[in-house]
Amino acid sequence: MHNIDLNKTNGNINSLEDRLWLAANLVSLEEHAYSSYLRTSDWKYVKMMEVYREQRIKVFEEILGAHAALHEAEIWCMFKHTLGAAMRAYESGNRDTQTDPILASVYFDISKTLIEQAFEMIEIIVASEEYVKRENLGKPETYKKSPENTTVSGSTEKTTKKEKKGILYYLKCCLE
Repeated sequence: MHNIDLNKTNGNINSLEDRLWLAANLVSLEEHAYSSYLRTSDWKYVKMMEVYREQRIKVFEEILGAHAALHEAEIWCMFKHTLGAAMRAYESGNRDTQTDPILASVYFDISKTLIEQAFEMIEIIVASEEYVKRENLGKPETYKKSPENTTVSGSTEKTTKKEKKGILYYLKCCLE
């Protein structure tokens, strides 16, 4: 587990930690732009969301690389949601600092734990790639979208329009 120890760095974070917080803030910006669109129906917020998403994807690619493990274990999606949750916990802690310092401390601890989880995901990706190389397993299959007649649960029953829409949203969420 990557333990964030600010005492060892004289209070400064390293560049990877900086990039993790950048990615977390970009996830948060996407969420805020989307919420603004829902409140106002103003399309400019959707355009802003797209810009934030493109930037987040660039940062994720820089942090995570193009490792096969990303798609085999849905690490990309888990990474995005972990950083989003870390940012949300951090913001919750900031809001409660004056009114309930004990609760704020709980949220800050949650945020720290989630950032440590993000480091663990990076370590999983690197270890997976090293294992594939060491065992001479070749290139793992690339991620493939579910066929139209396959549900999220894997059944091969005919899907309804509602299920197809849900699947498309799920895939878009987890591929970017």
